[in-house]
Amino acid sequence: MSQLAVRDVMTPAVLVVTPDCRYEQIVGVLTGYGVSGLPVVDGSDHVLGVVSEADVLRPHGGATARELMTSPAVTVDAAAPVDCAAELMARHRIRRLPVTGATGRLVGIVTRRDLLCRAGRTDATLRRTLVPEVLVQHYRPEGTDQ
Repeated sequence: MSQLAVRDVMTPAVLVVTPDCRYEQIVGVLTGYGVSGLPVVDGSDHVLGVVSEADVLRPHGGATARELMTSPAVTVDAAAPVDCAAELMARHRIRRLPVTGATGRLVGIVTRRDLLCRAGRTDATLRRTLVPEVLVQHYRPEGTDQ
């Protein structure tokens, strides 16, 4: 069975902000759309960073996305296998990854939930493939064999 690629599970429509986006606008997008983080992109859709709820809640975090964002952003290529995305999320302790295409431009976003919900497969197939390949291998607590 071939490995799922990030492009197979990502969300292609991504809410983004620009570096000059103000704090109030960022909070409005986060709360209004029910998302927990937003890629910060330049005029060519290259990812500069990510601003998350945690970034916004930091005391004295800043007034613009440029000042609030975590940078550089951890990104994943659309052609990468999903286990690569899971490993990056686990290693960096993040919940979302901006997805880039061959030119380095933003083409989507993948979240932990996408790794489970967007595969377009039955529950039984998800359990057989994603759970052993991705979740068990990459989210296993340190020091356990299970």
